Amino acid sequence: MHDVIEQSYPFLPTTRDKMKESIARLVTLYARCITKGDLSLANKQLRIHQHEHIAWERDTVWRQMIGNERRGQSGGVGRVLEDVEPDPTPGSRSSNFIVRTPLGELKFKKKKVFFPVAIAVFVGVLTAKPVKGVEANNCFAILVFATLLWATEVG
Repeated sequence: MHDVIEQSYPFLPTTRDKMKESIARLVTLYARCITKGDLSLANKQLRIHQHEHIAWERDTVWRQMIGNERRGQSGGVGRVLEDVEPDPTPGSRSSNFIVRTPLGELKFKKKKVFFPVAIAVFVGVLTAKPVKGVEANNCFAILVFATLLWATEVG
């Protein structure tokens, strides 16, 4: 492994030296422009900025991953999070849509109910033809359908 990795271009000593020179030039320029020539202060500020940027990127990635898990877009791994959500307290907005039947209650997630509604609106716009021209009407129907899916976060 050492023979392969250490012989590749990014890990060659000459490449490392070029990188160190580039970093030194960047720190020098930063020191001239921002810290009035103080190299130690420039290094300190750049390290702090780098640390904060890495922390921000990490938090952003985690937030996106958790959001995907909650929406069930993780490829099946995060279905547990969706099932663990606590039942809403009385008076709060429920994320379930309840249909009462003679056989009992059927509970659906509101996001799952919006998809058939969006399809019904799509078919309705196609048959009603609110815009002149077949192509224009089809494009309008697709626009309305895509907008409904986006707004309700179904797709």
